[in-house]
Amino acid sequence: MEKGLVIGFLVSLIIVSFLGLFFTLSNKKFYLGQIFPENFSEKRPEPENLNLKEEILKLREDLEKEKENRESLQEKISSISQSIGTLKENKIEKPKEESKICQKKEGNLPRHRVIFNEICWMGDEESPSNEWIEIKNISSKEIDLSGWQILNKNQKIKIVFEEGTKILPNQILILKRGDDFSGAIKNSDEALFLFDKNCNLEDEVFASSFWPAGDNFSKRTAERKSDLSWQTSQDPGGTPGKENSPGFVEVKEEEEKEPKISLTFPKEIFANQEFNVSLSVSDLEKESYDVKISILKISDESEQKRTISEISLTGEEWQSSYKYLTKVFSGDSFSGNFKLRISQKYQDFKGEAEILAKVRQSDNKKIVAEFKDRVLIKEIEKISTTTPEISSETPSTPSVEISQKIPSGAIPLSGGIKILISEVCAGFDRAENEFIELYNPNNFPVLISDQYFKLKLVDSSNKVTTKRINWINNIIPPNGYFLFVGGEISMEPDATFSSQLTYVSGVIITDAQENIIDKISWGSKDKPPPLSAREGEGIILEDGLKTGQSLERINLQDTDNNAKDFQLKFTPSPQNSKTQ
Repeated sequence: MEKGLVIGFLVSLIIVSFLGLFFTLSNKKFYLGQIFPENFSEKRPEPENLNLKEEILKLREDLEKEKENRESLQEKISSISQSIGTLKENKIEKPKEESKICQKKEGNLPRHRVIFNEICWMGDEESPSNEWIEIKNISSKEIDLSGWQILNKNQKIKIVFEEGTKILPNQILILKRGDDFSGAIKNSDEALFLFDKNCNLEDEVFASSFWPAGDNFSKRTAERKSDLSWQTSQDPGGTPGKENSPGFVEVKEEEEKEPKISLTFPKEIFANQEFNVSLSVSDLEKESYDVKISILKISDESEQKRTISEISLTGEEWQSSYKYLTKVFSGDSFSGNFKLRISQKYQDFKGEAEILAKVRQSDNKKIVAEFKDRVLIKEIEKISTTTPEISSETPSTPSVEISQKIPSGAIPLSGGIKILISEVCAGFDRAENEFIELYNPNNFPVLISDQYFKLKLVDSSNKVTTKRINWINNIIPPNGYFLFVGGEISMEPDATFSSQLTYVSGVIITDAQENIIDKISWGSKDKPPPLSAREGEGIILEDGLKTGQSLERINLQDTDNNAKDFQLKFTPSPQNSKTQ
């Protein structure tokens, strides 16, 4: 019985397991039918699955279209790349070379064909940045400005004119900061330079402590005058693009004037010789005045001074310089000449002494003006100097007799009197038609003759020749000119000499004791100026001084640097003693 129960239990267990397997397989069939409906007879489609399939199909179509577009775009890019490659083969763009920056060369003179005509270095009322530079063609020809440069001192301003830029005669061009150049024009410690395409200097202007003209407060510009000097514009803001104004004239309130006094005298004198002095005094009251002019010896021990000179109005009656000449003049000004000499008692004195001039009112003895300076007293000897090879043209016949009367007050030339070489021409219309023009900056006439004056010419080999002079006149008028001519020119000469000047040459003028009064020399880039007349002041020109050109002193200035004091002139303008 127990055996039967066991068998029955096992049979029941088998039946239950079979039924469980059946139901399990039925469920599997249901789920597989959902995933792979094509493999089953019973299909149970769901709406969500259908939508997903449609979206997938649509995405596939979009991808196919995008692929086609991308292939088309790649074809276009390839075609453009091929075209660019062809262009590069046919035309290769080369980078523009930077312009060479010009440099100012020492001794070069401006050509002045194109000039700085007006400079607004201070800006205007709206802004200090509103600066501009105006240039003008003052030559008679159109000038091609291609490659020309404008630079300032520190080269923060660099203007290079474009190819094809031209400027007509008298035409004005304006260059504005911000439009045509960058960088500021400084109010001081500044300079502007204009160079042509070959870096030859055309013009320059300097502002060391201040500009030569213009006013920052009123915003008046710096304008060029016809003689190339500078003036302050009459108009605030200047005259951009127009002809320059007549210039600003400041009206000052009348102030009480202090008397002015000056004394002109030789800086070196000989103990046994008479010498001339010229006294000028102005801005006085209308009274009568006494004059005292003295040479004073300074004691080494107590610094006490002792009068060692005598004075005379005519050279005939002499008196001690310790005393005043009474009632010498009346009025509010005076200009006159006196003679001085060292007293016999002190003619063994040599060395530095003091020269003194005093003017006092005759009535109340009040001193109204006084002048002091130093003078060197020398022993009785002839001063000689060593110069390079010197030849002298000794005249075979006496110089031309001068019939004119020497005007009263003329002072013989000596080392203490200033005379300037004002213009030199090495050939007016042809090489032998030379001239040398002198200027007397003093307010008294100066006597020059063989006894007081020597004219020396220096050739390119540094040989110095003292020229023989044929005198027609021998007085340089006060603030006037004197003309030496070699050859023939239209202007009447004051004296003549045999020509010798060339494209490389020099001129020296001295007194009778060989004291140099003034000198000038010039040369070319290839051949320097003669050393004898140079001493650091030689002028270097492109090809030397050509026939038909001259070197002219700028505004009669004298800075002891001829490279700055002279300018090249294409139309020489000689002046003689009759020139007003």
